[in-house]
Amino acid sequence: MSTAKILQWLPTVIIDSYPGIRAHLTGTRYLASNPKLFTIGVGKLEAAKAMKTGFVISLIISVTFHAIDQVLNDQKTWHDLVAGIAVDMAVVGAAIGISSGVIALGGSLIAGSAIAPLVIIVAVGFLVAWIFRDTTVYVDYLAQHLHICEENIQAGKVRIRNQIQKLEKDYKDSPVDFIKGLFGVPTLNFNKTYN
Repeated sequence: MSTAKILQWLPTVIIDSYPGIRAHLTGTRYLASNPKLFTIGVGKLEAAKAMKTGFVISLIISVTFHAIDQVLNDQKTWHDLVAGIAVDMAVVGAAIGISSGVIALGGSLIAGSAIAPLVIIVAVGFLVAWIFRDTTVYVDYLAQHLHICEENIQAGKVRIRNQIQKLEKDYKDSPVDFIKGLFGVPTLNFNKTYN
C-alpha cells in the first residue's frame, strides 16, 4: 500500500480559511496527531481566549464587589464605585497587556510548548496582583478627582442657571431690545439731542 493511501485513512486537519493560523502552520494538510496543531490550538489561541474570559469575569466580580461595598458602607458614594471599578480594570488591563507582550516576544521560544502561554498568563497575573495588592491609594485619588469634577460641573450649572435667569429677566423687561441684542441689530436712538 502506498504512503498516499495510508495518509488518506488517517485523521487529518485541512487548513483553508483562518489567516491567523497561517503564520504558524504553512502547510494545508496536517495529521491530527501533529504536535504543531496541539501547540497552536491549545497554546496561543487558548491563551487569548483565557485573557478575554478573565477580563469579563474580573469586570463582573469588580462591579459586584464595589456595588455591595457601596450598599453596605454609608460613606461610599458613586465616586468610590466608579473609581474602584476603573482601577480594577486598569490592573487587569495591565496584566493582559504584559502577558500578551511576553507571549508575542517569546513566540519562537514557546512554539514547542502548548502550556507555556497559559503558564505565562497565570504567572503574570499573580505578579501584577501581588504588585497591586493594595489599590486603595489609587481608588481614593481617582474618587477625589471625580468629586472635584462633579463640583466643577455643578458650579458650571449654577453659572449657566444664573445666565439663563438673567436672559429671562432681560426678555421680560424688553422683548424687542432682547431680540435686537440677541441678533446684533443696531439701534438708533432718536431721543438724544446733539449740540
